[in-house]
Amino acid sequence: MNRLPSDAALDGYGLARVVVAVRVAVVVSIAVLVAVGPDWMSAHAAGTAAVLAAALLYAAVLMALPRYEVRRTRFAWLVSALDTAFTLALIGLTGGAASPVASVLALVVIASAARLPLRRCLLLSAMVGAGYLAVVLTVDSTHAALAPWVLGLWGALYVVFIAVMSGGLSRLLEREHQSRVRALVEAEAEHAAAEEERDLRARLLRSYEAQQEGLKVLLHEFRTPVASLDALTASDPASDDAAASQLVRRHSRHLADMLDALSDVNLSRRPAFSTGRVRRV
Repeated sequence: MNRLPSDAALDGYGLARVVVAVRVAVVVSIAVLVAVGPDWMSAHAAGTAAVLAAALLYAAVLMALPRYEVRRTRFAWLVSALDTAFTLALIGLTGGAASPVASVLALVVIASAARLPLRRCLLLSAMVGAGYLAVVLTVDSTHAALAPWVLGLWGALYVVFIAVMSGGLSRLLEREHQSRVRALVEAEAEHAAAEEERDLRARLLRSYEAQQEGLKVLLHEFRTPVASLDALTASDPASDDAAASQLVRRHSRHLADMLDALSDVNLSRRPAFSTGRVRRV
């Protein structure tokens, strides 16, 4: 006996295909019931065969395109309406009120509840109930009941179908919730990383600006006395202290060259991401 695939194997639309597989099994089970059931169930054999063939083709399309089975798509109403139409047609063709196909309506409502919002699901359920009532009232239902063993097997089979469909839809909703939570977490992480990057950039810029201001102050404090010394030594180079003055002048020039180099360092420490211009002091 084949086992259902594990959750790890049901990636992508695998879970949706499980739900579609239940739809295929329902169509096949109805065909078997019509074939082995009492004569009144096959009174409209041609119409029943046509509806079953159309339902099987519809299930095959959904098996190939399982995205139409998932929650909150623009095809949700169409899928639910087609499920309801096929089920009500088969109920009418296989005995009306006496038809065991009526149990399929429970699967239709369960699938619609997972596919549609609550209000739309309630509206669909009311429409399904009204449609079933119309079928029961218009189709002759004086047929004898099915044999107890047939009813028992049918009920047991549909308990399994309900369990498989409910479990598959539950896992689909859980996967959808996990995907939404994962997307929110990733978005928050990206936002936090961007905020941290902006904060680090601002702190680095403030640090560089503070360093530049310090270098500017240092340059100003050195340039003032050096300029004064240079002016004094240049005023009287032929005096008695000419040698000392020349020595002081050379040292002042040396200090001026050092300050120019320090100014170049100040300009070179301007960060690549800063804005505006840094002026030479």
